[in-house]
Amino acid sequence: MSGRDVTALDLFCGAGGSSTGLVGAGVRVTHAANHWPLAVEVHGLNHPETEHDCADISGTDPRRYPSTDILWASPECTNQSVAKGRRRPTGQIALFGDKPDPAAERSRATMWDVPRFAETAVHRGRPYAAIITENVVDVRWWLGWNGWILAMTDLGYDHAVVYLNSAFAHGKDYAGAPQYRDRLYIVFWRRGLPAPDLDIRPPAWCPSCATAVDAVQAWKNPATRWGRWRAQYVYQCPTCRTVAEPLAIPAAAVIDWANLGPAIGDRARPLAAATRERIRAGLARYGRPIGLPTGGNTFERQPGTRVWPLDVPRPVVTATGEAHALTVPPLLVPAGGTWNDDATPATLPIRVRTTRETEALASPAGAAPFIATLRRHVQPTGVAGPLATVTAAGTHHGLTTPAGLAVPVEARSGLRARLTGGPLRTQTTRRETALATPADGALLLPYYGTGVARPASWPAGTLTTRDRYALTTRTPADVPDHEIDGCRFRMLTVGEIGAAMAFPTDYLMAGATRRDQVRMYGNAVTPPAARLLAERVVAILEVAA
Repeated sequence: MSGRDVTALDLFCGAGGSSTGLVGAGVRVTHAANHWPLAVEVHGLNHPETEHDCADISGTDPRRYPSTDILWASPECTNQSVAKGRRRPTGQIALFGDKPDPAAERSRATMWDVPRFAETAVHRGRPYAAIITENVVDVRWWLGWNGWILAMTDLGYDHAVVYLNSAFAHGKDYAGAPQYRDRLYIVFWRRGLPAPDLDIRPPAWCPSCATAVDAVQAWKNPATRWGRWRAQYVYQCPTCRTVAEPLAIPAAAVIDWANLGPAIGDRARPLAAATRERIRAGLARYGRPIGLPTGGNTFERQPGTRVWPLDVPRPVVTATGEAHALTVPPLLVPAGGTWNDDATPATLPIRVRTTRETEALASPAGAAPFIATLRRHVQPTGVAGPLATVTAAGTHHGLTTPAGLAVPVEARSGLRARLTGGPLRTQTTRRETALATPADGALLLPYYGTGVARPASWPAGTLTTRDRYALTTRTPADVPDHEIDGCRFRMLTVGEIGAAMAFPTDYLMAGATRRDQVRMYGNAVTPPAARLLAERVVAILEVAA
């Protein structure tokens, strides 16, 4: 590092996710602007060294702000995203999104503000050395896209388009967000500067090579390089080209397991029928206890050594009697008004977080979580004891829980409850995820119309600005018909949503209501993604210095 003072202007800064990432990359954010007074206030609480401006950016003269090395811009994305509740394959970006008053009236952020600010900087003789624009992946099909790119090219910029899931935005000393959040980043740099290294290679496990690798992005259709992880692209081992699953933090890592919520049957207000069905489907898929044949180490592989549901015949039990363990998963369950269909394991990341609360946690309550240390010959340890030695790599410890379900709880199609052992889905500006915990595991329940509960052992789905996830748990009683009244159920807390967005645990939200906090988190840029890209840009600026 040369020690150069790299500065940035953060447009549409929101509550400060992008600024937090920029600061983490060693960038000094001199000015930040946004149209929502509450977001500006929260940004100021956490970034007091930054000058703040509450203004309608589309109506602001760019000369109002001093010159900086970097411009970060996150234009309005609500009307481009499926989190809105409908897909907009083409068409101009709408000026107004699903925002709280007075934000709805003041939201005039458009993609064209980026070339407008860039052009002004060029005419002032102090062009931005680099510009990073963040948006949803669907913005690529905006009718103005080609003209927008051409305008930036004519202003003297080269560019690259980066499709990055926040769950895989890992750096040298930090990890990505515990949620699956696909975003598009257009990185511009001044013509004449070296191109930044934007080949993001997240650590992944190659099953063929049986080793950790730096995975490479591989498009299913190389002729159309656009889309989301798993749907349009995967990651592969650079050696054998086998599909490799990138490492990710599970939703279970950010869930407060001391708070499982009340039993569904004890609720004064019954759950919606659709939410109950998502929990039922999540339990049917993830809630069954499983038998886990175990081995002493990597080289003791035996035929049939895999997990087996308890309602199928058991593999042979040998005289040692030590080869079988019992485990049950928690789930994240779509819980109303969401396009999510499935409950998903809490052992995976959360779905994309939107501005609404649409997921709940459903958690089976019989099994204790444990830490799985990802090194040879190291046994799992309980969470009540110390961790095994943490090395410089910092990627050897995984949290394994009795799976909960992340349940979408809003009427949007496509999402199921999933285990809490992986990342959450993308978090939006609404409360869309609940935690459902069956007797032996937890479920996150998305509040989406077609959402399905998922184990809390998976990442959460996308977090919006509304409450869309609830927590559901089940009593230890035998419920072969997946009766859900004994499950415990609650929405994810604001703190859990903030953690799913990878915000610092001490981030201040003073003065904001719960709904406003959810909206600010769901609209935010995840700090690890902003930091990772900023680090790549800072590297070329320091070389050119």
